This record gives sequence, C-alpha cells and structure tokens, in this order.
Amino acid sequence: TAVIGPAQVVTYVLVIKLSVLFSNTFASKIASAIIPGFAALFSNNNNNELKNSILKLNYISVRLAIIGACGFATINELFLEFWVGKEYFDSTLNIIFLIWILHETTYRVSSGMFFSFCKLNKWALFSGADAFINIALSIILGSFYGLPGIAIATTISRLLTVYWVIHYEMIKELNFSVNSYLYYSFIKPLGVSLMTIFSCFWFINSYGVNNFYDATLGILIFMSINLVSFFYFQNRSFLDPCKKNFLINKSETA
Repeated sequence: TAVIGPAQVVTYVLVIKLSVLFSNTFASKIASAIIPGFAALFSNNNNNELKNSILKLNYISVRLAIIGACGFATINELFLEFWVGKEYFDSTLNIIFLIWILHETTYRVSSGMFFSFCKLNKWALFSGADAFINIALSIILGSFYGLPGIAIATTISRLLTVYWVIHYEMIKELNFSVNSYLYYSFIKPLGVSLMTIFSCFWFINSYGVNNFYDATLGILIFMSINLVSFFYFQNRSFLDPCKKNFLINKSETA
C-alpha cells in the first residue's frame, strides 16, 4: 500500500482474481488429493512406480497449466469488464498473470508430490527466502513500475526459490535421470501443447474476443484441438529427435 497506494491495491486484488482461482485454488485441490497415494508408494519402497507417476503428473500439470493460461488469455478481459469495468484491464498485467498461471499451477501440483516423501527443511528455508525476496523486489519494482512490478516480483521470487528446489529435491531423492525428468516433465508436454497455444492466440489475434459468445467459441476451438493433439501425438514420434538429444533413461517414462 505504501509503495503503490491503497487504490492500486484494490485494483491488484481484482485483476489477479481469475488467475488465482485457477492456479491456486484448482491446482491445490489436485495436490491435496495426490499426497496420500504418493506417501503410500514411498513407504512401500515402490520407487519405479513412484518415479513414473511423478513424471506423468508433471506432464499433466504442464498441459493443465497451458490450458488454464489459454483460457485466461481468452476470457480475462471480458471477465474484468463484466465484473468491475474495462478500465481495470491491463495488457501487461494480463501477460504477467498468464505466466503466473503457468508456474503456479505446475508448482502447486508438484508440491503435493514433494510433500509426500521429501524432507521439508530445505523447502522451509527457501520458502522464507521466497517471502523475503518477494517483499524486497515488490518495493523496488513496485516503486518504478507499479502493479506490473509487484506481479513480476512475485513471479521472480517464486522461480528463484521454491519452484526449482521442489524439482531438484525430487530428482535427488529418487535418483532421477535429469534428462528424463526434464524431457517428460516439461519438453514433451510443451511440444504436444504447441497446437493448443497457436490455436488460442490465432483466434484472439484474428477474430478478437468481443463478447462471451466469442470467448466460448475460442475456448471450444482450442480445447478441441488440445484433445485431438493429446490423442494424436501421445504415441507419435515427432519429438524423437529431441528425445534422443536428451539421452533418456528408458526405465523412466511417462
């Protein structure tokens, strides 16, 4: 409030609402649901099943995050116009919160797996660092860039601290091949989702979203393409060159 003023705080809370609804609330439900199952796998020393399940859930979380980001990009301007007025929409904030959905959704799902079996002392340390860096960057960037600076500060602090620590600790705890982990958790779902991303932004840029009918049509288009790409590319070999370059461990798969 001291940095950007009380009126801007209200704006920030309103603008962030839709991205928080998806990336925090929805993704956290998934994390809560998977903790017992992963704890059971770990306690039974079923490491192969645990590793494959982690890779599959990372894969799903990235695809889910991309779907959420596309939906957010399609509907957020209309959502804000309908709820509080078009003057609250900011294209820069829209891009930042779109990125926020990507990293927060994958972080929330991954944290559910992490909390099931990894030691929490490092996470607690880096969580404190996350809060400190967030506050410091918010003061600095907020003073220069206002609301976008505050949003960027949260994203930077999260990515520099707890986000990478969770993945690093899971790789270390279960002795993952780093290449396999990166490929199945991030590269493969991103590659399979490219058609979804392109179709979403093609629709927004070519036709525009002027009402909820347009938004519904756009969401139906990219969701349909997402389903087609999921089933078509699931067992196809178009990512094989990338897979070979990553020197995948064949015992680890998603």
